[in-house]
Amino acid sequence: MSAKDEHETSMINLFADGIAYAMGVPEAEKDWDQSTPTKFVQKVDTATGLRVWSLVVADPGAAVQRKIKILCDDEPALPEPPPGMPFVAVEFVGLTVRPWLNDARCKPGQGRRCGCRVELSVRARGVRAISAPRPTPVAKPGGRSDAA
Repeated sequence: MSAKDEHETSMINLFADGIAYAMGVPEAEKDWDQSTPTKFVQKVDTATGLRVWSLVVADPGAAVQRKIKILCDDEPALPEPPPGMPFVAVEFVGLTVRPWLNDARCKPGQGRRCGCRVELSVRARGVRAISAPRPTPVAKPGGRSDAA
C-alpha cells in the first residue's frame, strides 16, 4: 500500500462529533498465516514493519463502533476511564483512512441485488487519551464553522 492509496483525515471528519471513546484496551492483531494453534504471532504491517494493534472505539455521534488499527512497536497504553465514565475519550495520531470494497455478500447470478459494501480501513500511528472532549464546530450561515 502506497501513501497515495491512503488519505490522511482528522478526527472531526471521521467521527461524527470529532470524539471517539475507547471501548477497552488495544489488543495485538493476530497474523493468521504465521500463527499456529499453540503459537501466537503478532501481525506486522508490511509497508512500515511496525506491529499491528486493534482498538474498538465508539462513535456516539453516528451510533457506530469502529475498529482502528494502530501501527507501532510498543503496546499503546491508555489510562483508566474517569470516575463514573465507562470509556476513555481518545484521539489518534497520524490517522489514515482507505476505502475498500467488501464483496463477501455479493453473489451474482442469483437474481437479487449484490450485497457489496464500501468499507473503511482506518489506521493510526498512535493513540492517546484526551483530557476533555473538544466542542463540536457549529455551522454558520454561508457554510462556515466556528472551528478554525
